[in-house]
Amino acid sequence: DLHSFPTRRSSDLEIMNSRQIAKICRLFAFEANRLEFAKYAYKHCVDPNKYFLLDEVFTFESSKKELDEFIQK
Repeated sequence: DLHSFPTRRSSDLEIMNSRQIAKICRLFAFEANRLEFAKYAYKHCVDPNKYFLLDEVFTFESSKKELDEFIQK
């Protein structure tokens, strides 16, 4: 559950880059949790132009597509 995850505080996330966010995503056992965190962290990312690096943390194309669609909004 992301609500209990330590980096849930936005002040912790504001200094994170795409590669660091990808590393955190890998800590989640379930793809749905990785996707939820990736979406949450996007607005706090210092290099959103490199968010494509997160594609490598997902197994399913549908997750990659959902994240891409989220970013395009």
